[in-house]
Amino acid sequence: MSNDHVTAFDTVNAVTEYLGVQSSNDLVSVISLEEVGTVTHVVKRFGLYCVTCVFEEDANAGYAARLYFTKPGQYGRYSSGVSAPSKGWLLCFHPDVLQGTLLANRMSDYYFFGELHSMPMYLDADELQLVDNCMRSIRTEQYHEIDRYTNRIIVSGIAVLLTQCLRFYDRRDHDKVVRNNDIMRRVDMLLNDHFSSPKNHKMLPTVAWCAEKLSISANYLGDLMRKYGNVSAQEHIHRRIVEEIKIYLERENCSIGHIAYVLGFKHPHHLSRLFRKAEGCTPIEYRQRFHNRDIEE
Repeated sequence: MSNDHVTAFDTVNAVTEYLGVQSSNDLVSVISLEEVGTVTHVVKRFGLYCVTCVFEEDANAGYAARLYFTKPGQYGRYSSGVSAPSKGWLLCFHPDVLQGTLLANRMSDYYFFGELHSMPMYLDADELQLVDNCMRSIRTEQYHEIDRYTNRIIVSGIAVLLTQCLRFYDRRDHDKVVRNNDIMRRVDMLLNDHFSSPKNHKMLPTVAWCAEKLSISANYLGDLMRKYGNVSAQEHIHRRIVEEIKIYLERENCSIGHIAYVLGFKHPHHLSRLFRKAEGCTPIEYRQRFHNRDIEE
């Protein structure tokens, strides 16, 4: 990105001057967004770490706040326009405030600075309360009379805040993995419901249909199935369709044409081709083998 028309936010003072607020510390500041007036956005390049917590005032939003993370070397999210005042917190701190502390060597642990700088982390009410408490604690120390413990306490407060955010982030990642690992069961439940409901007859389930029911894209469903089931989504669905065909072949004395019609095949030969590919025999051959086995037993 060109440096033309880029405002460098390399110091806390540069941030507070831009926002029109005061700070009593040159290296770290917690700013209440309610103190910030209307801001005209510019292209910004940060030399600071920033954590922005914006409260959500819409009760129907489904979340209580949004967290944004910026690290030195990154550019600001906004390049133009004007934003109205909002509620929340902005924590900004210079890397120099971490010198000589354990946190200086642990900043790489907080990987959300690299991953979430362009998208928010959404917080529920309990998580927001924890973040709010951390911000207030750091802000209180920020305005406390400076002594030899000030920097240590402020950095400890930052570490607590970032570790809480790491917990939020890991919790979401764990929940996502659990949901993804559960994809086979969810697809199977969906297919079972489909085949057990008379209203779904005359319609073959497809990858696109399953994905829509699960509120994900067809490509993403395919990726999950291959990752957690070692099978393509289409192959898994076809296997389930073949199992349903077997039920009709074993339990009902009906033609292949009728089975194809009930299950939603456009033509009986489409059913036969799918079945032969999966079982190595035609539906008729399978039915004969099944009934011959029953007679022998």
